[in-house]
Amino acid sequence: MNEDRRNYNRKLSKVIKGFKIVQLINVLSDRNLFTKLGIHMNAKGKELMVDKLIEEMSTIIDNHNVM
Repeated sequence: MNEDRRNYNRKLSKVIKGFKIVQLINVLSDRNLFTKLGIHMNAKGKELMVDKLIEEMSTIIDNHNVM
C-alpha cells in the first residue's frame, strides 16, 4: 500500500510540474497524528496540517507580491 502511494505521488508530482498554478503539499503521515484506527487526523495532526497550508499560502502570496 505504501509503495503504491509513493508511486502515485511520484507520477502526480511529474504531471504538476508543467503547471505554474499548482502546488503539491505532502500530507503528514506520522502515526501519532492520526486517530486510533488511522483513518482520520487527530487534533494535533490537523493543527500541523493547517500550519503547513498557511506556510505554503504565505509563500505563494509573498512571491505574488514581489512580481
